[in-house]
Amino acid sequence: MTENYKSSVKIQIRYGDTDALGHINNAKYLSYMEVARINYFNSLFGLKIDWDNEGFILAKAEINFRKPIFLIDNIELFVRTSRFGTKSFDMEYVFVRTNADGSKETVATGLTVQVTMSFKTNASIPVPEKYKKIIEDFEG
Repeated sequence: MTENYKSSVKIQIRYGDTDALGHINNAKYLSYMEVARINYFNSLFGLKIDWDNEGFILAKAEINFRKPIFLIDNIELFVRTSRFGTKSFDMEYVFVRTNADGSKETVATGLTVQVTMSFKTNASIPVPEKYKKIIEDFEG
């Protein structure tokens, strides 16, 4: 399920994340994915990206909801880079709940597409080889 994922974050679910039905609002999944993505980038790149000049923007997001998440759930969100294009790359996400008996189950999956941008020209640029190499070295 997550054996090919080398990066994950524990999700702190807050009361304000719930909706009228008592489960986590669907929009919060995107926020959780953002937390995992930022953690991933920070751990791989640290200060190696000059965000004033270039970086990544989110171009697409998909979520597949399998089972609801509740306030009391113990959720770990796994993330990895799964594909490189010329000017973009895909990241995949797996939301895993650890149940009271210690068993684990996938409750949602996601995909985002990031586009590499020059913030000086406000145009997409090819994924810089230096960034691609760091990610590929990490992912194996």
